[in-house]
Amino acid sequence: MWPDPGERVTVGAARPRGSQARGGTGVSWRVGAGRRRVWRVLVALMVGLSALAGPAWSEPAGAPERVVLAYTGPLRGELEPCGCTADSDLGGILRLASAVDALRESEADTPVFLVGTGGLFGTHLAAHDITNAFVRSGLASVGYDALGMQWSDLMYGETFAAGDGLPWIASNWRIEEPWRPATSRVTERDGIRFGVVAWLDPIDSPYRSKAPSTWRVADDPGMLAARIEELRGTVDLLVLIVDRPLDSLDGLPLEGVDVVLAPVKGDDFPASAGHGEVILLQAGERGLSLGQVVLERAGAGRWRLVKSAPKPLDDAIADAPRLLGWYADYENALRADF
Repeated sequence: MWPDPGERVTVGAARPRGSQARGGTGVSWRVGAGRRRVWRVLVALMVGLSALAGPAWSEPAGAPERVVLAYTGPLRGELEPCGCTADSDLGGILRLASAVDALRESEADTPVFLVGTGGLFGTHLAAHDITNAFVRSGLASVGYDALGMQWSDLMYGETFAAGDGLPWIASNWRIEEPWRPATSRVTERDGIRFGVVAWLDPIDSPYRSKAPSTWRVADDPGMLAARIEELRGTVDLLVLIVDRPLDSLDGLPLEGVDVVLAPVKGDDFPASAGHGEVILLQAGERGLSLGQVVLERAGAGRWRLVKSAPKPLDDAIADAPRLLGWYADYENALRADF
């Protein structure tokens, strides 16, 4: 209905949900009889512009439509292929590095991000202190964007874990000394801002029997929720790494999280699944495979899973040439200790 002469009119489009706040856009004036034609033209113009504008939410200009997320589970100190049987000689850091390098090369036009659940070290091997030190340095060379943490990663203390600059995360870590992992990490690659947070469950903490002032992590998920809230709206893709199975997610904040990565018992990488708008990934132990998923923009800032194909690290994968010197140093260290 057209306004009557003398009626006060305000022109301005309502701000859509999720859009950035802007300054005043309304224009108010009195409509005289001679201005009704101008009013008709103005309204028609605004309707046309609104149609051209499209939906209220839009992707950043030029941002990639898909990403590749690679992931690993608890390594448990398995630096070399497990050699479990002749038919399942899988794993090893040399093959892992080679598979990651090949993935990054083959997906040169797509952002590739690499994360892990933690649980890197083991005590079941001879000379495990030497092996674990080389596990740490070898994985630092692979090039992770973020690593969750498990309590076994602190078996030698915080100083050992901090060596070689691994990108640890524990979003509920609450003390500063003697060392503090990051509470979140953000990586930007090819126009995609990739954020990671992680939950280190206090239930299994070896510090629980000591004075509360020495407890490393907070019991409630409030600190995790705060990190998620900080990153929401500032990253394109947000991953939560947990140190517990997926059936232990109750009580953890998931609003704003795109992907949850959890470890599983055993060597397998179970099929990826969905939990509402959250994509659920699970990673097996001992480093026998490299998890790989392709995620595609689904609109309104969300992502959907379009492909999931864990890659077995078998003998068809050559050792990474760039880590052969590292492996030679490892063998020399073992000989010197023998």
